[in-house]
Amino acid sequence: MTENTLKLEILKQLEKLNDDEQRRVLQLIQSMQERPHRGTPGKELLSFAGSISKSDLSEMEQAIEQDCEKVNTDELGGFSASGIGGTATIGYRYQPVNGGFTFRAGYTPFFSPGGFVSWGGLSLGYAF
Repeated sequence: MTENTLKLEILKQLEKLNDDEQRRVLQLIQSMQERPHRGTPGKELLSFAGSISKSDLSEMEQAIEQDCEKVNTDELGGFSASGIGGTATIGYRYQPVNGGFTFRAGYTPFFSPGGFVSWGGLSLGYAF
């Protein structure tokens, strides 16, 4: 799609909206323009390539293999590491369009022939 075609399609779709919806689109566009560009270009990060020694990388790899890849089935409430189970998730997320305080809460029960595990979580943050 060319730049002109894209602009025409946006205008065509915008005309289908009522005044309140058009006002919301305008607010979204304005908020997108107000936000400063964040992040670091990849070219600037290349200077860090190779900065971790091979021995440190090897030590990290061993720590991951020893401690991070094991499943302790005793902690799964009767679940086995393999088999058939089910899950569901219900949650809420509050995140303002123009940035600011964010909040998430979720509940995820896990079901299997071996039992039931109730799981949930909360998160707080800030959006830019």
